[in-house]
Formats: sequence, C-alpha cells, structure tokens
Amino acid sequence: MLSPRSRGKGSRRVPWRDGGRRKTKSVSWRKQAQHALDSVDDFVGPVHLLMIHGYYGDSASDMIYRFDQAMAKIGVHYYAEFSGQRQALWRWTFKVWVLAAKVAEVQEIISRIKRK
Repeated sequence: MLSPRSRGKGSRRVPWRDGGRRKTKSVSWRKQAQHALDSVDDFVGPVHLLMIHGYYGDSASDMIYRFDQAMAKIGVHYYAEFSGQRQALWRWTFKVWVLAAKVAEVQEIISRIKRK
C-alpha cells in the first residue's frame, strides 16, 4: 500500500514524461532509394510515368526501399519523386519514371510490393 504522501508513479506520467522512450527519427526516403537516377534527363529513350500510392500507416521510406531493391535486382533504372502527403485522403504518392519498354515489369513489381 502506498504511503499517504506518495502518489505513485502514475502522477509522473504526463505527456512530456514518456518514461525514457525516444521518438523515432524519420528516415529520408531519398536515402532509401540508392539506385535511383538523379534526373529524368539521365534516361536514354522514351520514359513512362507510374504511380505508387500508400495510405496512412504505410511507411513511404519502407515502400521506396522495397521498390528500390526489387528494381536493382532486375537491373532497371528509374527516377522517383515523393509528391507528399494529402490530408484529405490520408495518402502519399511516389511518381516513378521508367523506360517505356520496361513498364510491364515495373508495374508487376509495384503490385507485388503493395501486397506485402
């Protein structure tokens, strides 16, 4: 039983005292896309724009990392831009440019990584 003067640990649990747990630092998505090209102008040939959508709770940096690793495995070059997060729909979007000849392969990769 607690003494009359002691309030117990619950009295110290206020929002700014989280028990020592640190906030997780956000990872820059650009660091996760190491195999991406620096510009759309680096492509030789016609390019095609594809979109990768994610919703609230999905990590954008994790999604682009999985996409980057799959693209590196098949050897296809790409350029990506993060178009940000929309408050109304609670979703984010990556715009991905690839060579027009590789669109089918890349679309299959996008659908595969979105299922995980």
